[in-house]
Amino acid sequence: MHALTSEQRTRLARVILQARREGEAGARKALQALAVDKARPFEAMSEADKTLRVRLRAHGRQLGDRRDRKTGEQQIDHLAHEVAYEHWHRMLFARFLAENHLLIEPESGVAIPLKECEDLAREQGLDPWALAGRFAARMLPRIFRPDDPALEVTLAPETRQALEKLLESLPTEVFTADDALGWTYQFWQAEKKEEVNRSGEKIGADELPAVTQLFTEHYMVQFLFHNTIGAWHAGKVLAERPELAESAADEDALRRAVRLTAAGGYDFDYLRFVREPREADEEGKPTGPLRPAAGAFEGWPDTAAELKVLDPSCGSGHFLVEGLHILARLRMEEESLELIDAIRAVLADNLFGLEIDPRCTQIAAFSLALAAWKLIGKPIELPALNIACSGLPVAASRNEWLKLAGGDDQLERAMEQLHDLFRKAPELGSLIDPAALGGDLVQADFGAVRELLGRVLEREDDIDAHERAVAARGMARAAELLADRYTLVITNVPYLARGKQSETLRSFADDHHPAAKQDLATLFLSRSLRWLGEQGSTALVTPQNWLFLTSYKKLREKLLKERTWNLVARLGPRAFETIGGEVVNVALEVISADKAEPEWQMGGIDASNGQTPQEKAALLRGEGVDAGRMDGVVRLVAQQEQLKNPDARISFNDLSSSLLLADIADYGKGSTTGDGPRFLLHFWEFLAVEKHHVYWLNSPTTTEPWSGRTELCKVPLNDVELNSQLGCRLHGQNVFNRNGVVVNKMRRLEPFLYGGEAFDDNICPICPSDPKVVPASWAYVTSEEYHDAVRAVDQALKVTAATLTKVPFDQSRWEKIAAGRYPHGLPEPQSNDPTQWLFHGHPAGMVAAGPAARSPWGIADPVGTDRHPSLICREPNLKDVLQVAVARLLGYRWPAEQDADMRLDAAARAWVERCKALDEFADDDGIVALRPVRGERSAADRLRALLAAAFGDAWNSARERELLQAAAGDGKPAASLEDWLRDQFFEAHCKLFHHRPSIWHLWDGRKDGFHVLVNYHRLAAPNGEARRTLEAIAYSYLREWIERQRREQQGGTEGADARLATALDLQAQLQKILEGEPPCDIFVRWKPLHEQPIGWEPDINDGVRLNIRPFMTVELRKGGRKGAGILRWKPNIKWNKDRGKETESLRPREDFPWFWSCPGDGSLEERTDFTGRSNFDGNRWNDLHYTNTTKRAARERKAKEEES
Repeated sequence: MHALTSEQRTRLARVILQARREGEAGARKALQALAVDKARPFEAMSEADKTLRVRLRAHGRQLGDRRDRKTGEQQIDHLAHEVAYEHWHRMLFARFLAENHLLIEPESGVAIPLKECEDLAREQGLDPWALAGRFAARMLPRIFRPDDPALEVTLAPETRQALEKLLESLPTEVFTADDALGWTYQFWQAEKKEEVNRSGEKIGADELPAVTQLFTEHYMVQFLFHNTIGAWHAGKVLAERPELAESAADEDALRRAVRLTAAGGYDFDYLRFVREPREADEEGKPTGPLRPAAGAFEGWPDTAAELKVLDPSCGSGHFLVEGLHILARLRMEEESLELIDAIRAVLADNLFGLEIDPRCTQIAAFSLALAAWKLIGKPIELPALNIACSGLPVAASRNEWLKLAGGDDQLERAMEQLHDLFRKAPELGSLIDPAALGGDLVQADFGAVRELLGRVLEREDDIDAHERAVAARGMARAAELLADRYTLVITNVPYLARGKQSETLRSFADDHHPAAKQDLATLFLSRSLRWLGEQGSTALVTPQNWLFLTSYKKLREKLLKERTWNLVARLGPRAFETIGGEVVNVALEVISADKAEPEWQMGGIDASNGQTPQEKAALLRGEGVDAGRMDGVVRLVAQQEQLKNPDARISFNDLSSSLLLADIADYGKGSTTGDGPRFLLHFWEFLAVEKHHVYWLNSPTTTEPWSGRTELCKVPLNDVELNSQLGCRLHGQNVFNRNGVVVNKMRRLEPFLYGGEAFDDNICPICPSDPKVVPASWAYVTSEEYHDAVRAVDQALKVTAATLTKVPFDQSRWEKIAAGRYPHGLPEPQSNDPTQWLFHGHPAGMVAAGPAARSPWGIADPVGTDRHPSLICREPNLKDVLQVAVARLLGYRWPAEQDADMRLDAAARAWVERCKALDEFADDDGIVALRPVRGERSAADRLRALLAAAFGDAWNSARERELLQAAAGDGKPAASLEDWLRDQFFEAHCKLFHHRPSIWHLWDGRKDGFHVLVNYHRLAAPNGEARRTLEAIAYSYLREWIERQRREQQGGTEGADARLATALDLQAQLQKILEGEPPCDIFVRWKPLHEQPIGWEPDINDGVRLNIRPFMTVELRKGGRKGAGILRWKPNIKWNKDRGKETESLRPREDFPWFWSCPGDGSLEERTDFTGRSNFDGNRWNDLHYTNTTKRAARERKAKEEES
């Protein structure tokens, strides 16, 4: 297969994205010029244009555009997309045909290159691409309707030229690549898909085709075909020549023996074989004859001519094209057909496609035609392709629909059935099952209906009725395919979790596929099995989570009991070229309709260890097979034994007989607040941890055993506001106040220790019933063995909590291991990480970790230095010493210092006690200027004094240089403490404290200018202290600096003029913040309008993210960083839309107008003083602004309401 290179694919994507933008914009203008959106045509329009307008409006309504019954105006969104799509793809298909020497000039009947097409166009005074498009359309009458009004729209010259330029920018190699067509619609839908996913809205008819669009890799297509039709063919060959199975040395030898030789040959590279066991064979080492790993599909028909293959989600036709290549050669060999006859026979008898998106059916049909013509080497007349759109909208009332029958009783009954069948087709598509929807639908002869509708089309003059008849004829063909039975249903199913589905789709799943309702993917699996009857097979690409998630337990049990599982191949992440990382985990499954024999052994392949699609493909072929797991080996496991696995999970390992971790421990299901940015803050965003705060355990940030301790829930767990959030789910009480271990549910399942806290849904505590077993549990979860055991049964990006305990646990073995590692038990809570609430707070304690020998500076813990090393799990942390010292200088104290009852290791508690001696160095007002101001020493001198007191005899000037080097990491260290405070402190502070800084560095934009460090807790303190602190900076500290610069200016000191100017500018910016007019205001989306701050009135409970915005939106005239405002460095803070939705009843429009269809990503003007619209959407926008006038008016209104 000749595939696009990465560079070519990227180029094609850029071109198609731009083509859609240009095409839709141009189409909209062209439609508006024809008054399609207006109630009446323009007076100056010609009769032909008026007629075209009427046809376009009828076509638009059929597509889904709505007409306002009162005004007569009509939407053109669907129609504009249709026009853009048709024009662009007619040009695109013409280029594909021309570059493959298949574009036929109709009069001569010979293929012409684009250059000759240009010459012909010039002779006729036509546009070359328009002429090429017409040639292509004549070759593809079933793809481009001859009477399609969309193609009669004339695009403006600038639009045509833009599209032509884009098309011409692509090299020939793009159009001769075998996979290029498949990518085109993927890229066409890319922006729409991203937009829909970003919106967080439920996925309905308009969004479904874009969201579920995913190009299938060629190796996946081949693997599924080779292990179904290929295995069936191999079974027949081996039945005739059994000696081949006995004598073949390996899989490759047998693949060569069963390859197809017709039309240049075809190799079944992915066809897998396994050896049958003999009686004398050692278990697990069979020596018998080879057989197809998926079985030989004995229940299938005997000949290729009888096979019926359906792709119910055919997209761009990738599976159908591969099926053509295989089946044409099979029929040539079986029936002695010529290639041209074999191709026509396969297209007429063997291949069938359904697709919810009508545009995909066009591309699939073109792909199949192009493949057929390329295979034969020239265009030939093809039979009608068995491809239909299963998502066509009815777009008419029942009465309007039935009028098409024209009094014909037979047709009227059929039309009524079609109306019922396709009423929800745009959302259900190929899930529609005529046999399952009751009534006499299944008896309808849809082929006869199509013929009757053909006669209706010939006589129908009414434009609306004509469009309905066109749609009805397409529905009748789709209904034929939907009602038929097939030998093989093969596809890459669409993926959409239940939570994102529309109510229509959810209700349908509940009624017709209850066991498969969790995802659209499993709905398709369930529907696919119904197409098979008593025989036949499905071969699907699906997300692999349904093979192990507890929510699919009933589906797995049902299929394991009722069907035959032939082959499962796990691909894991990184299986797709254009989807990196852990985004999509997929599996390939072949499941047959018949019930498995009791002794049947299903095949399993694990290719998840492959890091690229190429590596996974090689593992699927069995190349480079090594000893060990996840190596591409086909493993046979008894299907019935899978029912004994925990939750009937599909595993290639034996899980049925072991003691499970769940047998001796409870797991905790984590909590979600429904609004994390509002309720979960880092502990350092508060001056102190208050009684109503709740320590909130989350994913670990380091490898320390007591990590994960950075967050607080700012309200009690029984808070009314918290519990009213739509997504609030508070769980885990069964393990609160117990000891255990915690496992991160993402990534590498990082473990850490649990002490009974509330915890997030990202993690899962595991608490043994007997606390004495905690060390053994810790030894187990910290081992690779545990990670492998979990991943053997659950390869989801985020593992479910229950899975983490449903793994084998050899208690006696792990207790022995734990006794050797932790003879005195596990270490108590301790940390040298200042982002953990367990941190002791002492700079010298950060350099210590037990005895002096473990410290780079020879500093020993005050107590416990002679303990067993396993009881000390802190590591020296020189890198962050200066950060802690600065925080102490500004008056911050860690939670461990303020909570005498916090559970801490004895050495950590001793360091906490030593912190008291450093309190005298804390600044009184939380404002420290880098240069001496108001009689205070410079920040660097004060910091040196604190460090000297903290380290005592261990401190000297060399230590200062060591700390500067440690703070720089791999970078260049600052030359002095002064330079570090000025240039490096704040950036490092933001990065260390998760971009929620508690010490803010304000400056005027000059290195030699005014710099001040401010304790955020003072800057956001209650009872007016916040404003007084900011005023002190502006009118005391800064004012003294300004006066000094004025004196130096008068004395002629160099640079004083510039320093004075920037200082005055900074003072002006601070004044803007104090006043708080947009864009220098604070906006808190969960507070009603009358409670929004006026001027600098921050609430520390709202968090750094919201309160820091005014400091980042002001702008210095000179100096400073873009987007950082008056901060020395720009923290990575954004105020875009947060996840989740608000409840309408709790957010009335007069108090919360921003939840009522706010353009939260619009212009500053649109986002300022937004008053709300009629529709509530509950979107959580944050970057909004309200003037003080608006806020005061809201306060006055509220006061009057309360008085009355």
